[in-house]
Amino acid sequence: MPRIIEPADITNAAEEWEVELGLCKCGWYRFYHAGCGHLYVTWKHCCGKNTKIVATVKERFCYTPAPATNVQVLKIKGLCHECNDPTPVIKTE
Repeated sequence: MPRIIEPADITNAAEEWEVELGLCKCGWYRFYHAGCGHLYVTWKHCCGKNTKIVATVKERFCYTPAPATNVQVLKIKGLCHECNDPTPVIKTE
């Protein structure tokens, strides 16, 4: 059963959540709404081992292409904007 979190808590929850991806946890993490199952956000995470120090700090993935993970253990509370919209969709032919 997935843990339901508020949208504002996604950064803290994502950092607490650990995925075994080998030596690093770099990648794209897809979080979904609990109510409708639609995509909420694709979260970028760089482990920091490959951070480039120049005039500005630029985070980079350790490997490319970076893996993408559909997060199933955490769900975002509520419905997406489309499912939450009470306006009916009227199809015209």
